[in-house]
Amino acid sequence: MLKPIFIAALALLSSCASTQAVIRQPDNVFAWKDYWLAHYDHELSAAREAVTREAAVRPVAAARGAGRVVVLVPGISIGREMFAPMAARLERDGFRVVIWEDPALISTGIARAANDLARFVARVRAENGGRRVDLVAECTGGVAARFYLQELDGAASVEHLVTFVSPHHGTVPALIAAGVTSWQGLEDLERGSAFMQVVNARPLPKQTQVTSIYSCDDALLMPRDTAALEGARNVELCGGPRAYGHFDGFWDATIYGHIVESLQASGAVGTESAQR
Repeated sequence: MLKPIFIAALALLSSCASTQAVIRQPDNVFAWKDYWLAHYDHELSAAREAVTREAAVRPVAAARGAGRVVVLVPGISIGREMFAPMAARLERDGFRVVIWEDPALISTGIARAANDLARFVARVRAENGGRRVDLVAECTGGVAARFYLQELDGAASVEHLVTFVSPHHGTVPALIAAGVTSWQGLEDLERGSAFMQVVNARPLPKQTQVTSIYSCDDALLMPRDTAALEGARNVELCGGPRAYGHFDGFWDATIYGHIVESLQASGAVGTESAQR
């Protein structure tokens, strides 16, 4: 995940241990992992409670997943714990969920993370009879997953890739964030970076259905169309009564609905505006 200066300012206003850690060690990616978990604890807890209520008022839709394996991929400085509400919903709906967390939280570079992801997916497939998996990836994790498909023959192993709030063409705030940290992953996300030139030089592989979900109100995706991908199904969350921020996809039930719909899509290409 990106780390713009306004987040550092927010941390300065708080006295909790997680924010004090990032103030003392602003380039410590694991301190930021703890910060995000503490900062969004209320939203994550509320979402977990909501999943329990949802299960009580409607039958489990196990047929939606039909036992398919979904690998969840968090972005830079984000831990696996942020996926707890989404994982619970997917398991309720019949998917088999595995969460991959990069050992360096993608801070050491997106291409390196993509290679680690490739090895992880190979192990997951070996444990599941060689069946192709689906990937649901957040922010930088989505860019790493795309690199894996295009450059590392990942399309042979992946049936669906769904990214949400992923800056596929780089984002302006990465330049600021990279200046605060020493993370190669943020430098890769800069507009026009060497990495971005490589990842955008090739088309998406045709054997994998790719969907990019993003919000018009996401302050960390600049410009907004950085998340749109040619040859993919692009879902814009725009123009409705609610403004979706960069982190809402981890817990929001409406965004989850778009993710599951995308996991069931076949051959859809183009940009569509989704009602909130």
